[in-house]
Amino acid sequence: MYPLARDLEDHRFVLFDQLAIDRVLEADRDTLDAVLAEAARLTEEVIAPINRPADREGVAFSPETGVSTPAGLKAAWQAIADGGWIGLTIREERGGMGLPFALNAAVQELFFSGSAAFMMYPGLTATVANLLADEGPEAIGALAVDRLLRGVWAGTMCLTEADAGSDVGANRTLATPTETEGVYNLVGEKIFISGGDHDLTENIVHVLLARTPNAPPGTRGLSLFLAPKYLFDEGGNPSSRNGAFVTNVEHKMGIHASATCTLRFGDGQPCTAWRIGAEGEGMALMFRMMNEARLGTALQGVALGAAAFRAALGYAQERRQGSSWDKLRDAEAPRVPIIAHPDVRRMLLDQQCKIAALRSLCLRLGLWADQAHRGDERARADLDLLTPIAKAWGTDVGFAVACDALQVHGGYGYLVDYPVEQYVRDAKIASIYEGTNGIQAMDLIGRKLRMEGGAVFLRWLETGKQACDLAEGAGFSLPAAAIRQALDAVGAAAMSLAERGMTGGTAIALAHAVPFLRAMAIVVLALESLDQAVAASRLEAAGSQARACTDKPLNLRHYVSHVLPEAIALSRVVRAGDDAALDSRLFA
Repeated sequence: MYPLARDLEDHRFVLFDQLAIDRVLEADRDTLDAVLAEAARLTEEVIAPINRPADREGVAFSPETGVSTPAGLKAAWQAIADGGWIGLTIREERGGMGLPFALNAAVQELFFSGSAAFMMYPGLTATVANLLADEGPEAIGALAVDRLLRGVWAGTMCLTEADAGSDVGANRTLATPTETEGVYNLVGEKIFISGGDHDLTENIVHVLLARTPNAPPGTRGLSLFLAPKYLFDEGGNPSSRNGAFVTNVEHKMGIHASATCTLRFGDGQPCTAWRIGAEGEGMALMFRMMNEARLGTALQGVALGAAAFRAALGYAQERRQGSSWDKLRDAEAPRVPIIAHPDVRRMLLDQQCKIAALRSLCLRLGLWADQAHRGDERARADLDLLTPIAKAWGTDVGFAVACDALQVHGGYGYLVDYPVEQYVRDAKIASIYEGTNGIQAMDLIGRKLRMEGGAVFLRWLETGKQACDLAEGAGFSLPAAAIRQALDAVGAAAMSLAERGMTGGTAIALAHAVPFLRAMAIVVLALESLDQAVAASRLEAAGSQARACTDKPLNLRHYVSHVLPEAIALSRVVRAGDDAALDSRLFA
């Protein structure tokens, strides 16, 4: 069994009681709730049961036949495709369901908690479909979107090259124009491509960056292309093999059921590709996909942390070991479930409060994405500011929670007999791909803090203080005061980074980018926890007996006492600006 009742209840609280997305977006709550409930059912009955067997089996690769996926993935893929889940947010006129991004974020978290490895396939396919629905080449865009949404085709994002890694501007894949406008021949190699080959669909379309002849160096010279595994006729039916071949599958620490491939384009056989957008617009278009994927990666971190917490809570409620704390000297005292032990309870509450705050943040970003798509520029700016925090902190904390959940299991958690060891392995990759978390921190201090001359960040600070003022009026004076102090500390740290940047201390600022992101992220989640406690108090005042009425205020108390002080300490680290790591004698 894979009980999701607790998570489903919390999703409903965040979406409807806290964020009120049905009222904000003028959507039908019953419809949204029915979709959420169906997603939970699909997770429990279809996706979760394949997770551990598929992890054990892994993918198989043959140069002759390509990649074969583990048993059960095809049935799960068909269930996702038949249910219309790939096109959940795509406009109805394009063949999607036109539902809110906030709801989709909740659905994605549920699905990822069932099997993160499997969800790499439909998750990337949806990302490609979303891009092509707006930017697809005129000749094949509508056809491609239709096939992707129906699950007949799958999609990938091909970004990384062996010599370039995170230095995207060093990509060398070459796209040479043909006699047909907008059609090119590709030559090059991409590595670490999730879902780069598999047997779930009749075709796979690869979206990749390449450089046209005489293009300028760096990212300015990159354009975006669509290269299918199979060429196709006017009806989308496969016709002949295109020159896009998998040459290797990586053997990884986790997400074993996700095929991570090396792809070669135009090696011994021409590779035909269609340009997406204009030449030189590749990075701008790829960032559209990457920002969507970064929120998805944050949700992956939250999902695996949530799944690990569920496993730890269930284990702690059943596992009997030791006597209760007040009878430690009584050798004949009955054995109690380990959830009775104070330190186990502390670990579980720490996991619960962090996952709850991260979930709240991710669903809020989904709501801001909905508002941004309706033309709300403030929501767009706020979304841009907090996306690197959601990606980096969501994945770091999700992994840490999974590790703590394993700790609750003790020695049994280290065995493959229990699910938490897989959650730990699967969670780690999320802090690495879609831009390492160090890159997210550099993006935060180098780009996001400077948006609109710093006005977006300053507005975040002011909005946070206003939330503290409101919380004081709702009976949360002590936590509000602590969060306000932490907001001031983060503001001072940001000011010190700006001063270093203007006085030649860029290297020192970059060396403190990760501590700053962590400090700001801890405060971001404190504000989410505060907002949840206030929303729960409104529910209680209305006579509700929901679990949130008890959990959310206790989550806030624990977070402010045990987690928030780290933000002030990290802010002091940033302001101190120690440069020992930059000493040229180090590591010589």
